[in-house]
Amino acid sequence: MKLTLSEQLLLLALKDEKGTVVSKAGMAVDFGLAGALLLELTMDERIDIRDGKLVVQNATPSGDPLHDEVLTILAAKAGKLKPMKYWVPRLASKMRKLRHKIADRLVLSGILRLEKKRILSIFPSVRYPTANPLPELKVREQLKHTVLEGNSPSMETRMILNLVKACNLSDEVFGKDKRKQVKVRFKQLEQEPGDSEIVGKAVSEAVQAVQAAIMISITTAVIASSAASH
Repeated sequence: MKLTLSEQLLLLALKDEKGTVVSKAGMAVDFGLAGALLLELTMDERIDIRDGKLVVQNATPSGDPLHDEVLTILAAKAGKLKPMKYWVPRLASKMRKLRHKIADRLVLSGILRLEKKRILSIFPSVRYPTANPLPELKVREQLKHTVLEGNSPSMETRMILNLVKACNLSDEVFGKDKRKQVKVRFKQLEQEPGDSEIVGKAVSEAVQAVQAAIMISITTAVIASSAASH
């Protein structure tokens, strides 16, 4: 089974045994998943970036319910073109339970397991521990070949690496002890040309949009926490 960008990113962000998102990516993963979905639609030639704005090229049903849901949201603003940085946080907020929708697909394919519990016998909790570790291991192996061994990445691998960095998952994927090596390699990759000028620009803009959304989210949380304390 070929995993989508969003599926790969979610697998990397989930703790295998607990089925919850690693703490470092807690505030970032939904924005990263929204960015991944936009990149998937770019590769599928459903959307494009023109003059810095996201353009819907083909809004006909794709056969993928999640993609079709995104396209419907994007098409509703077709008359008012917006940049990636507008869409990433809006998709993350508009698509209710985006993380769970992607996880449910992985449950259906047998890669994750669905666990429903109640905290203190009151609050519902949904977790997705790993059922089949092989697909994620293959993704991790590919990323390590590129970053730690210096292999040339495909465009898809380049996209995932950028999302991993944006979502603060580098230590989770490569290990804290490799932090310096990873930083140097990421710098090298940033200076290399993309496999496609259009898709390469989409990657850059999506990642910047994810980073901007994360920063705004963190700033908002800090302000709210400070206000509550006073």
